[in-house]
Amino acid sequence: MLAPNSWLRDYGPGYRHLSRSERRAVSDFVMLWSVYEAQVLACNATAQRMMDAVERWHANGLIETDARADESWSHFVERLRNGKELSHRFDGLRLSNQVAREFVENAVLAEPAPHRLVRHKALALIIHRIRNNLLHGEKWSYGLQDQELNFRHSSHVLMLWMDMHRSQPLDLVRG
Repeated sequence: MLAPNSWLRDYGPGYRHLSRSERRAVSDFVMLWSVYEAQVLACNATAQRMMDAVERWHANGLIETDARADESWSHFVERLRNGKELSHRFDGLRLSNQVAREFVENAVLAEPAPHRLVRHKALALIIHRIRNNLLHGEKWSYGLQDQELNFRHSSHVLMLWMDMHRSQPLDLVRG
């Protein structure tokens, strides 16, 4: 049987240049995404379903009082913004839906930072695109370079959301 890491080192563009920590960040994200999609989104991930889940957590008082995603929000704002403008990395998200694109753009450029509900909804759109760009091959076009913190922060937020999901009353989870 072929060894996946050996095969990826030989044939995955840039894979051989990734550190063990970078490879682990990608792997962790993929595994956490799978659990998140199964448990929170009933095996049917869409950006809208992700934002609907955020709305449920907000309605249950779980978003505005929880600062644990603030560091991850700051990471993405710093990455997607260049001063008072969007950086070249914003286009790399490949947000093709104009409404979603404008929502994330407005949230990232907002000063002061928007309310946590807006931040979490923007994080949902960003993380959904990171997932799509990874699993549909876009991230291989640059050998997964400079992506470790994106995957680590995305994983952190997914775990927070799964914690929020588990803490909801059962009738809200089924909703």
